[in-house]
Amino acid sequence: MSPFQKSLLLVAGMALIWGAGLPVSKVGVQAIGAWPFRLACASISVLFLYAIFWSPVNRIGISLDPVLYFKFFIIAVPNVFLVPVLNNIALERLSISDSTSLIYTMPCFTSFFAMILNRKLDIFSIASLVFCLSGVGLIIGSFEFSSSHFIILSSAIAWSIGSIISQRLEANVEFRVKVFWQITFGCLCVFLVSPLFISWPTEIIKFSGNLSLPVVASVLFMGVVGGAIVFYIWFYLIELQNAEYASYATLFSPIISIILAIAYFGETPSTSTMIGFSLILISALIVNIVRPALISKTNQAAT
Repeated sequence: MSPFQKSLLLVAGMALIWGAGLPVSKVGVQAIGAWPFRLACASISVLFLYAIFWSPVNRIGISLDPVLYFKFFIIAVPNVFLVPVLNNIALERLSISDSTSLIYTMPCFTSFFAMILNRKLDIFSIASLVFCLSGVGLIIGSFEFSSSHFIILSSAIAWSIGSIISQRLEANVEFRVKVFWQITFGCLCVFLVSPLFISWPTEIIKFSGNLSLPVVASVLFMGVVGGAIVFYIWFYLIELQNAEYASYATLFSPIISIILAIAYFGETPSTSTMIGFSLILISALIVNIVRPALISKTNQAAT
């Protein structure tokens, strides 16, 4: 399988998981609250990854340079800590449609930051940015902006910064170990910050009484599939391609999120929202399909 084919397969898997992520999270967040839900999901992610990667983690972990641990922590803060937490907080008050529309402005910010850092204009990035911003503009124009919208938009910015950092911060260590420690540090941040927002342990015990089969399924899905597995794919895709490619790959996810929002939560996106998503999808196709295909064709012609 070529790197291009492997990338498309990973994009499809990541899109399915992240597309289901917001609707599934909504179930858990509404039942037990943003912080207890995030604490549960983060813990399960770490336990799941350790159960799978315990051998390389134990073998390599004790010999790692402290500087590498610091790098893992820096990568974990925006990607693994801030993004899921901000998403969960926003989902307490926002509809899935609104949340989806704003969190997926992330690729626009990533393209913008990448062009600034590289000091180079790219016609494909500019075209994708134009389509994406046009779509976002249509979507934002369809609702009243609030603090919750600002939170989800902040999550998109944190996500874009995190993707750039992940690509640029070199850490020469086995990939499985790298992902495990990034997820672990993200989980640690959740535990350290949560006492500022909820009372330990009384509120945790109280929320545990609200557990039901849908909530448990939501926590398990977001802990294992929507946490551990999808972040593994995310970081691997950044290594295989680049941060901008991985960012735009997420734009296939909103289609799934909107379908689930309509089917399960009874939401009805406006016409402007649907047109906006169409433009955003075009921006994803430009970066994920058109540009790699043309580059591959050019390289083949050159050889």
